[in-house]
Amino acid sequence: MPYRKPTNWITLVLAIASALVAAFGVVTYQNTVSVRRNEAEVSQSYAVREATYKLRSSIKDMEAGQRGYLITGDATYLQPYESGVENVAEEFERLRELTSDNLQQTERLNRLELLFREKRSEIEEAIELRRNAPGMSIAEEALQVVVTGRGKRVMDEMRTLFNDILEEEAHRLIQREATAEARAKSSENYIIAGNLLAITLFVLTGLVAHLERVKRDAAEARARSSQSKMREQVQILNQVRDAILVCDMDDRVIFWNRGAELLLGITDEQAMGKNVSDVLFANQRELWEQGRRALMETGGFSNELRRPGSREHEVIIEQRRSLIRDESGNPAAQLIINFDITDRKREEAEKRRSQRMESIGTLAGGIAHDLNNVLTPILMSAKLLKRNDSNRERLTDTIVASADRGAQMIRKLLAFAGGEHEAQTRLDIREVLHEVEDILSHTLPKTIDLQVSYGDDLYPVSGNSTELSQVIMNLAINARDAMPDGGRLEIRAENTFVGPSRAKRSDALRVGPHVLLTVADTGMGVPREIIERIFDPFFTTKEQGKGTGLGLATTLGIVRASQGEITVYSEFGHGTSFAIYLPAMTANVLATQTLNDAHTDVSLGNGEMILLVDDEPLILDSASDTLQAAGYRVTRASDGAEAISAYQRQADTIDLVILDMMMPDVDGIATKNKLRAIDPDVRIIASSGLRRPGADGATLSEFDGFLAKPYSDDQLLRLVRQVLTSEALAE
Repeated sequence: MPYRKPTNWITLVLAIASALVAAFGVVTYQNTVSVRRNEAEVSQSYAVREATYKLRSSIKDMEAGQRGYLITGDATYLQPYESGVENVAEEFERLRELTSDNLQQTERLNRLELLFREKRSEIEEAIELRRNAPGMSIAEEALQVVVTGRGKRVMDEMRTLFNDILEEEAHRLIQREATAEARAKSSENYIIAGNLLAITLFVLTGLVAHLERVKRDAAEARARSSQSKMREQVQILNQVRDAILVCDMDDRVIFWNRGAELLLGITDEQAMGKNVSDVLFANQRELWEQGRRALMETGGFSNELRRPGSREHEVIIEQRRSLIRDESGNPAAQLIINFDITDRKREEAEKRRSQRMESIGTLAGGIAHDLNNVLTPILMSAKLLKRNDSNRERLTDTIVASADRGAQMIRKLLAFAGGEHEAQTRLDIREVLHEVEDILSHTLPKTIDLQVSYGDDLYPVSGNSTELSQVIMNLAINARDAMPDGGRLEIRAENTFVGPSRAKRSDALRVGPHVLLTVADTGMGVPREIIERIFDPFFTTKEQGKGTGLGLATTLGIVRASQGEITVYSEFGHGTSFAIYLPAMTANVLATQTLNDAHTDVSLGNGEMILLVDDEPLILDSASDTLQAAGYRVTRASDGAEAISAYQRQADTIDLVILDMMMPDVDGIATKNKLRAIDPDVRIIASSGLRRPGADGATLSEFDGFLAKPYSDDQLLRLVRQVLTSEALAE
């Protein structure tokens, strides 16, 4: 023990006595201040209760005024209602000020204010209905507002909240009064203790010394025990494979478990005390700051990170952050847990690939089956023709019919792929619905109630009447099959406007006026597990031989080709509803189609020069022969570069360009842009078996016509004549 000089105990005792007396005085003063503060808090609780009673009374006055006005129609009854409205606003404001230090009361007050707004809306609705009622009678709608359970439910919830507020303040009042009484008693005790200090100083000094020693020993024991526990917790956390780390509010790492070393490849020596953004987010600081802001606002944040792995592939980490608060509720630290979800993500990706392969296999199988059925008679008939079979006309008809069938099948496939090529004209949906209604009324079972409705002011749309009829018929037939025991089939059309928020939720819809076509049935509905697949090609729930699986896929393609959208809602056992959005036609489109509909008669050429561009030699040969036989001159190009070169040499003599859209190197879009750069007025017909203008930014209005492959000689000559004639008229 270090040597200590003798102490003058009298001086020391006097000094200690003076200090303790002063301390007792300070404590007594603080207790007095606390008592006064508690008295103010008690007064605040009484004020909260009084304001709550006034608020409840004002709401009752509003309701009483409403009911008096509904019964009598006397506007004087509205005076209590109007004064109640003003009082309610004042009482809400006063309550907010009084309860600003109590989160629970504030939340109750917020909920109470929402309920009051709902109640006020109901009261105002009833008053307005009563005000518009004829004579002294009470409007049935006003009575319905009063007698329905909506108002009662709101008042019951408000009554419950009032009771909760009052009970909370009563509880706080009891606590505050008890605290004030305890502090007053404490002040009295301190005064007595101060007066007895001189007598009991030595005893208290020894007792305090003894107690301090005991406390110090106990604190040291607790500290040792806490450090045992901390080591145990660290050992437990080090056994966890997930990365667990803690950083303080200055982003310094204060804990780093063994899982963090293994997952992140950083030891605790390298991480401890470092800024976590330097350790984990050296190249993604904005990501860390974004998460930190969200953490402070909401108390939690999660995201995914990608880091280089030890096996030459990315490691995908799911990171979850939580805010740790101290006993006072203030942010004290940040808990970060990282999970390795690489395998889970890989399994999800493999599952998606498997699903895509399954769809592709289904599609390929269906296409192969149908194409084989088309190609078989063509090959057989062609070989018979080579053998000089005597039935040449019949065999030729078979080849043409099979080729047409193949073309129809391709058009169906392109339809559900969004590449429909049929002529788009101005369409009045009312006429289509009238025809469909006539057909369905004679074909649907009598057990199905068909209801067709539409307005007289429907917008015109751009489309093909046959295909739109096919869309409605497909949905109607599916509805019929879903209602074997009868039901109701409703088909209706109405104008609607697609706003920005609705357009953002769709890949196809654009902002603007649309026609909404709804086909709804009361059938068995679609099970949840297959509703996502109903638009897949060749997917069907019907028995073998009773459905091809192309109906809804074709429907989707037709709608998408019209720049529209189709959605479905179904509850199994309660029916299905399809909603089809078709964009309304603009004035420019109407004018263009009116011009293109004129002068479409097929006629022979007058020696016009046609530049024919296609990378398929057989198409070049057959199309050239057809055009030349009809009186046109033809120059040919097998790719975009050759076409541009040919046009540069013969621009003055070429009257029209027929341009294939899909070619290697320089495709149709790029070729069109080059030709227009040479001559802005060059006339171009786009041709494709898959892609039509619009797929890559170009629109149909940038071309003079579109020729869908496969096309016949009649279709080729008709479109060429139409474009040349239309251009001549425009000049």
